[in-house]
Amino acid sequence: APVRLTAHTDPVAAAREIAERQPDERAHVAYGGLRYLNPQTAPLLTARPQVLFNYLGRGGESEAPHVTGGDGCTPYAVEVNAWTDAATGSLHATFTLAEDVPDEITEYWHRALERIAEAAATAERTAPVSPLQRGLYFQAQLTGPAAHYVAQSYFTFERRLDTDALARAMGYVLARHPAVGAGFTTDEDGNPVQVLAAGRRVDVRTVHAATDEEVDALLRADRERGFDPGEPPLIRLTVVRLPDDRDGLLLAYHLLLWDGWSREIVLRDLFDAYRAVLDGEPLDPGPATPGFEDHTRALAAKDPAASERFWAAHLAGLSGPTLLAGPAPALPDDLPRALVHTLTAERSEALRSAARTYGVTLNSVLTGAFGLLLGARTGRADAVFGVTVSGREGEGLADVVGVLLNTVPMWTRARPHDTVRAYLTGVQAARADAMEHEHLGLGEIQRAGGHDTLFDNLFVLQNFLDLDAFAEMNARHGITSVRADDSTHYPFTWVVTPGDRLTVKLEYRDHDTAGARRLLDDYLRLLDELAARTGSTEPLGALPGPAPAPRP
Repeated sequence: APVRLTAHTDPVAAAREIAERQPDERAHVAYGGLRYLNPQTAPLLTARPQVLFNYLGRGGESEAPHVTGGDGCTPYAVEVNAWTDAATGSLHATFTLAEDVPDEITEYWHRALERIAEAAATAERTAPVSPLQRGLYFQAQLTGPAAHYVAQSYFTFERRLDTDALARAMGYVLARHPAVGAGFTTDEDGNPVQVLAAGRRVDVRTVHAATDEEVDALLRADRERGFDPGEPPLIRLTVVRLPDDRDGLLLAYHLLLWDGWSREIVLRDLFDAYRAVLDGEPLDPGPATPGFEDHTRALAAKDPAASERFWAAHLAGLSGPTLLAGPAPALPDDLPRALVHTLTAERSEALRSAARTYGVTLNSVLTGAFGLLLGARTGRADAVFGVTVSGREGEGLADVVGVLLNTVPMWTRARPHDTVRAYLTGVQAARADAMEHEHLGLGEIQRAGGHDTLFDNLFVLQNFLDLDAFAEMNARHGITSVRADDSTHYPFTWVVTPGDRLTVKLEYRDHDTAGARRLLDDYLRLLDELAARTGSTEPLGALPGPAPAPRP
């Protein structure tokens, strides 16, 4: 297909536009139809272009399929065939020039490439944000740069760390995953956007701590610094010199940058690059493909109308939000407290077996039980709560670093005369119906359904963790302990991690530990009830309710 450039065309913008529509077979076919089959347009397109440019991908010159044969004869005034050497990563090009075209044109092209590369090394560009980033950005603007939406990972090493090598390794991560170095602002229409640029660096700070208390104070102070989304990079690396030739490493970052799935990729790439630098091995500075920018541009190009209609119909009849903490709870600003319960292997297997017997997924059992809990606690037959979806169903998205995660509403409706099987089957069917529309942002979903808010409980099924891979990474790099802290703005966040022994964590912001314990115990009791009733045809109404709260 033809590409039209003028003397005033911005080459960087043109390259990005061309890249966005490749591969575009429909455009090639459409042009062919206009050129050869349409009697009105064919006469206008008879002129042969004077320049043919082919980029042939990665490989060697012998593998390059020259369009005009590669025998030195070409009907064009200038024919260029370019490719990237698969072994070295260097760019090569061959020029075939008509007799009256001066050889200097090759030097013009080479100098133009150098100017583009220099400009690209420092130039900023904007890209759309993902749906969850949009919501996080507005929440961050409301709360300011304080401790909200700051995540911290603290690692203890059995050896000293090389800060220069660590800085180079983080530079590699930023080059490989440009979204890691993003800043955030709004465009002229007030919509949040990523601000991306090459060459951003993360400095490595060094401090000393003699005791665990000093380390805890350091982490608190770092969290309270927060981040300004408009001043990237939104990452801090701090090496903590500890006694006995040990070091700690604090990685702090804004939750706008990447999700939990991406955290594994960032840590793997950071520590592997650190080891490569120490060993004198070269690092490939090229970006990973596809990248997060490609993903957000694809999402932005989707027409939201069909998904907005789906959510409007899906939430039709919902009387109002499910707010366990009440409409305007007074919650402290510090980190939530947490309760964690790990089931025995026998109880965990009983839940998996129950899911198989009911003919549903384990996720449907876990979320179905949670809907029953919220309904009982709020005096309703139905309940709405947030669930997280990975956003990685598309091809090639498993290794993308960014915030692909999204939060969508789950509406469970328990009719007293339904059996447990019928109820759980309905829970699973509702989730399956929504899957095609889970890319829409929560704000857009709430507007489509006619609600300002829908829930104050977030339910996270954390099934992406590869604990064996984490253990292997820790052993390989001499990591002896890991602490990870982050939080959401919801009053209650539930994190369920499947495995041989299923774990349930409840994070609660109201600091009412006794109330949180009763809430967690009620949920665990409901899970046991569902697992025990696989052969029963009793209705849901026969399930025991929550334990009574103690009298004050």
